[in-house]
Amino acid sequence: MNTIPRFRQILFQKIVFALLLLPTMLIAQQSPPGIPEPGLIIYGRVLDRVSGKSVQANTAAFQVTGNNDTVNVAVTLVSINGQSFYVAQVPFETRAVGVQTFQKTLNTVALTTGNTPYGRTVTVNGKAATFKAPGTGQLLFGAAERGRIENLDLEVEGIPVDPGPGSRPILNANLKPVLRGGMFAGITFEWDSEIGKSYTVFRTSDLSKLFEKIGTIPATPPTNSFTDLGAVGPGPFFYSLSVDL
Repeated sequence: MNTIPRFRQILFQKIVFALLLLPTMLIAQQSPPGIPEPGLIIYGRVLDRVSGKSVQANTAAFQVTGNNDTVNVAVTLVSINGQSFYVAQVPFETRAVGVQTFQKTLNTVALTTGNTPYGRTVTVNGKAATFKAPGTGQLLFGAAERGRIENLDLEVEGIPVDPGPGSRPILNANLKPVLRGGMFAGITFEWDSEIGKSYTVFRTSDLSKLFEKIGTIPATPPTNSFTDLGAVGPGPFFYSLSVDL
């Protein structure tokens, strides 16, 4: 009895089975992509370093470097009532859970358990900018910081100052929140005011969209207070304050 054809048939079946199994094995060996995490939102005004006035910001570039990652962060610029604002969101992701590892996503920072230092650099209209608050060129971020929001003004030189419309923004009004009555109770904030003036308050939850006028009130020196009852939910809420000429 000739067993060679039978042997060849068995060998052929094994080869076919191995080839069919190979794609499954390759897929099983590939790590899934990283898990997106609530990142860091940074926003603020764009000011002339010398005069403290708003500049005519047209473009901005934001880079975060550290922990073997380099990320070019998208920046949104808006101009409201003669005031330039920027907002940037640094994307983070989890790349390991227990023994399971995940693939690195392009242009994303790995979220670490403890606070990790990162350098951050910014340019506005192609010119180097710095954060106004001292020591904020370095970023510390970790798992406990998920979803953090930072209000950091930028300073730059050599860019024309924005002349503004018929009302001017308040650059040094010491605007500060004084009460957050809970997620559904609105926000109260106050600022330094001048006799004989009136103030208009604007709000938005997205700096890529227009601010909405939410109120105009007369000055009550030395301090004005305003409660935004429409600021309900998790936010974020951004405000612009102008003094009417």
